[in-house]
Amino acid sequence: MSYENGMLYIVGSETSAATSPVMQGEDKCRLWFPSFTNMMLAIAESLETLGGLFPPSIPRHDPRYEDTDVYIDRDEEREQWKTLATITKKYGSPHGIIITN
Repeated sequence: MSYENGMLYIVGSETSAATSPVMQGEDKCRLWFPSFTNMMLAIAESLETLGGLFPPSIPRHDPRYEDTDVYIDRDEEREQWKTLATITKKYGSPHGIIITN
């Protein structure tokens, strides 16, 4: 899977293996999740809990939302990042995020 800042790839083998780790990077390989299943579970739980893969960052005075009460303050955003880190670490990601931005 490639995205604007690099690649995530699944390490496979010709022989059967219990898990296939997800790695990140092109030059420097880093473990992203211990298995593709764990990454998908983290994505599902993040979508269910937070409604996305990144907590929303909507400033209080964003003109696109001036007629509504839709905003998220910095404390709430910080708490949502902590929740995301907890979710991803629960599934074995050492980085606390699902994808990089």
